[in-house]
Amino acid sequence: MKRRDADKSASRKGKRRKTPRNLWQSPEVPTTREELAGLVQEIITTQGAGVKPPGAKLRRNQIAFAVAVVLALSAAPIAWVLWPRSVEIPDGMVGRWTTTVPMYADRSFTVAKDSVTFLTSAQDSTIYPILDVRSKSAEQGTAYTIYYASFGQDLEFSVVFTDGPDPTIQFINQRGMIWKKKR
Repeated sequence: MKRRDADKSASRKGKRRKTPRNLWQSPEVPTTREELAGLVQEIITTQGAGVKPPGAKLRRNQIAFAVAVVLALSAAPIAWVLWPRSVEIPDGMVGRWTTTVPMYADRSFTVAKDSVTFLTSAQDSTIYPILDVRSKSAEQGTAYTIYYASFGQDLEFSVVFTDGPDPTIQFINQRGMIWKKKR
């Protein structure tokens, strides 16, 4: 008991404690001028020691959230421009397409608004219903991915279509082969 009384009297006289207290969560309120001076001195000496108020972490989180929101809002228009969209087959793409490559001289394909037909020989062709068409900008023309159904499977037919007076189609996986519309 005597030691506790001695600590209390030392504290009341404005003497510094040996261990710093948590200044931000301390329920003790200085009641004398000496206690207030001691508290101010303690605050000044602990500021350089990295003691931060509880709200400092919250502010960092708020800044991180604000940065994330700004980045998302900045990326949204870019994604909107570059993201493939569902479209209809353009009128210039509708028709029969052939190539001058000798290996594929007897082959062609026909694109309609609702189907795609692959002719693998003069007597053999297969018609597939189109399920969806997506497009996005390409270096030369517009890239189209035609989704069609074949025996319960969904398949893709990806081409780059260049419209104009002499329209062309190139397969995405065979860019060197040019298909021209048969007139």
